[in-house]
Amino acid sequence: MSLSLVSDVTVRVGKINRSQSFDEPLSFSGNFRIVKVPLFHGFDERLIFLVNNFIVLKACRGCRDLSTTAKALYMWMTWLSDNNVQALDKGRYKIVSPTYGFRQFLLDRVIEQKTLSPTTANSYILVIKSFYQMLDEEKLIKQELFFKNRLSVIDGFRKITASDLTIPSPRNNPLNPLTKSEFSHFIQLIELESAPFKLAIKLMLFSGLRLGEALSFPCALITESTLAQCEDKYLVRGLRIGPSNGTKTKFSKERDLFLTTRLANEILNFDVGKKPFRGRLFQSNLGRPYTKCAFYSSWYRLKKKYFDFFGTKFNHKPHDLRATFATSLLNIAINEVGVSVEVALDITRNFMGHSSEKTTLRYINYINDRSVSNKVAEVVDRLVFEILEGRSYD
Repeated sequence: MSLSLVSDVTVRVGKINRSQSFDEPLSFSGNFRIVKVPLFHGFDERLIFLVNNFIVLKACRGCRDLSTTAKALYMWMTWLSDNNVQALDKGRYKIVSPTYGFRQFLLDRVIEQKTLSPTTANSYILVIKSFYQMLDEEKLIKQELFFKNRLSVIDGFRKITASDLTIPSPRNNPLNPLTKSEFSHFIQLIELESAPFKLAIKLMLFSGLRLGEALSFPCALITESTLAQCEDKYLVRGLRIGPSNGTKTKFSKERDLFLTTRLANEILNFDVGKKPFRGRLFQSNLGRPYTKCAFYSSWYRLKKKYFDFFGTKFNHKPHDLRATFATSLLNIAINEVGVSVEVALDITRNFMGHSSEKTTLRYINYINDRSVSNKVAEVVDRLVFEILEGRSYD
């Protein structure tokens, strides 16, 4: 992509006289204003023309600070180019839509990568929303194909119009790991998926990797000599991921990798192609990187298949696979292996790459809550059964 931004381009804005012919030069019907605006060039000529007109229109309407608009449009067009998404094509799936797909990209930056504040992300998506509103006004697209407005009532009486592109502020969301039955069904289902998608899922589910870490996993990390030197029957020790081998870990932090020998063999037998893109394990058939857009497209299709196969909704995000790994690791370490909670926390924190113990403690609290709740339910169930049997507890 060749996209450039030129700042402070001098533009005259005002009301012009209606031309009688194409040969007649344009003239202002009254006074005009001179403003300085940021303008783009390169990339897609038609899109650049529309974007620059949008910027000038905002200047005409009195917007003085266009820096946020320029940053948002630059990030958006870069994302379009990187993911081969067409700005005027609504896309077959939301994740490859120029609006909903970009929203998901911003959400990842806010929630997973924590490289963008919710306020900034919302200001960026509002710019894109305004751009499509302009296109709708000019009869170039139908707005409802790219986002939908909804009426919200706040304070019990105030009505505001919002859109489904709004990015919510991150909350302390409860953990949502897969249940035992979901885990069993999910494992059966992913065996029917494509090799790259299936292996990326297994790296998140069985090694606790984030999606970005799985998709940037280095193909040279696992070799035959690595497995030959492995002393343990079930676990490959001494492996680390991070910037040193091209893995995009959170905060560019190096950490130990939990990898079973079974999964290591699957990685070793995976066909990476003749020329791995930047040494990565995953790439598309065209030799380009396996993107989050491609992964999410497969993920949404998988959720539909899950409902078709098992008759229940699969209400999980890819990050829930990582939560499943952490809760399983803690649960087995404490309740089956019998190590202390402190040791189990330390092990889990190490493999998960958590900077704070508070983050890992959430998983402990989840396990404890489930365990206590199950025990309470068991006692209540027994008491109810005994009452129905006619026993007295006076």
